[in-house]
Amino acid sequence: AEDAATAEIGVGLTAPSAFEISVDYQTTADSATAGEDYTTAAGTLTIPAGDTTGTVPIAIIDDADDEPYEGFTFTVSDPSNAVLGEPTTTAVVITDNDFPPEVSFQIASLAVDEDVGWFDLSVSMSKTSSSDLTVDVVPVEGSALIDVDFASPTASLTIPAGEMSAVIAVGIVADLLDEIDEYFTLRLDGVEGGILGAPAEVAVTITDDDEPPGLSVEVS
Repeated sequence: AEDAATAEIGVGLTAPSAFEISVDYQTTADSATAGEDYTTAAGTLTIPAGDTTGTVPIAIIDDADDEPYEGFTFTVSDPSNAVLGEPTTTAVVITDNDFPPEVSFQIASLAVDEDVGWFDLSVSMSKTSSSDLTVDVVPVEGSALIDVDFASPTASLTIPAGEMSAVIAVGIVADLLDEIDEYFTLRLDGVEGGILGAPAEVAVTITDDDEPPGLSVEVS
């Protein structure tokens, strides 16, 4: 596991020997990155005379990223007082121990003027991830109606790997009617690469900017 601190790699003999056995070893990066997920190791392992096993400790580096399982290989070569058997290489898999990131709006409500045109809403993650996160953006009509009072935003938002946030562009439709303030809601749903956090909804109030109509008396 990623939080194990070290991976103990065992090297064994088929039978004890009256001689000291030595063998070279080397790690090689695969999906795991040396220096970020584990510490590169290379050297010579010595198995004392009469013993049949030896171990090589490989340092594992813990991080806070939610990521797939990663691995590297460990290979032995050039033995002294012994011959190579099979296998000479083993795959070491580092299992991730981190929770997936939470995704949410940065605010739960806001008010915008009817003549604002377009405005941005930020969606943020609780931590970075090694893979892209996608989340659906669902508009929910209230007294404000889609394509009448506001434009439906993009259906899906992607936060690229390594980033912490992205923005949704929301359009407000201005009219000339004097009317009460109207509202609608945007909801996050269908997360891939993370889980929903809070707030997962934002209530948007559209503040009317139109003057009431004038009233006059006409004599005919």
